[in-house]
Amino acid sequence: MSETAIGYDPIPSVRASQEELWRQIGYFSEDYMACHLLEALPNILVILNRQRQIVYANRTLLDMVGVDEGQSVHGLRPGEAFGCVNAGHAERGCGTGEACRCCGSLLATLNALDGRKDTQECRISRGTGGRFEALGLLVMATPLAYRDDTFPLYSLTDISHEKRRQALERLFFHDILNIVGSIKSFAELLQDFQPADAEAICRLIQTAAEQTIDEIEAQRVLSIAENRELQVTPAPISTRMFLRQLRD
Repeated sequence: MSETAIGYDPIPSVRASQEELWRQIGYFSEDYMACHLLEALPNILVILNRQRQIVYANRTLLDMVGVDEGQSVHGLRPGEAFGCVNAGHAERGCGTGEACRCCGSLLATLNALDGRKDTQECRISRGTGGRFEALGLLVMATPLAYRDDTFPLYSLTDISHEKRRQALERLFFHDILNIVGSIKSFAELLQDFQPADAEAICRLIQTAAEQTIDEIEAQRVLSIAENRELQVTPAPISTRMFLRQLRD
């Protein structure tokens, strides 16, 4: 998919004239019933023109980018509407920079312009409200033939929560396997060699077992936090003991 999409020549960088843009926006604002049905969808829904400019955006997208009216995003490209940091660095706007070459949103859009339905994952780094935010989006693009032209229609689903959970799970299993592996190795030392420092090894086994319990408890707390049910209870720790355990 990527080779085909990147090979689309040229990547649209010239924008539609103001007259053409408003005519295209009018295409998708004339049908009262269709517009209200699209507004009711929970997913972000965007229709672009051949120049990859927004000619329709539903209420879900407007709420996400913090604007009240569709006119605020009409004519923008997706990365510009979302505040993508790479869109601001590209000389000719969203989709034309070096970092844009692997953007899932761009690849899906170009494939839709070429008449093929496509699904891609997209990560957007954006600055909003004075803070930095990383979004994980699933982009499903479908070519929409209308008025002798093709409009990429795509929906975006926020999968940031799912991606974050997967990363935490990978980290959890990695840490657990490391700690349990050390317990197994210490136990084998005691069983096979009867070392002189057996007492010290037993203390290390106890420490590793306590760390295993802590890791499991931490994962439980993270799950509660993800469900917005966590009640925070701050507690002091001994940094000296913590550093000693890390050294051991």
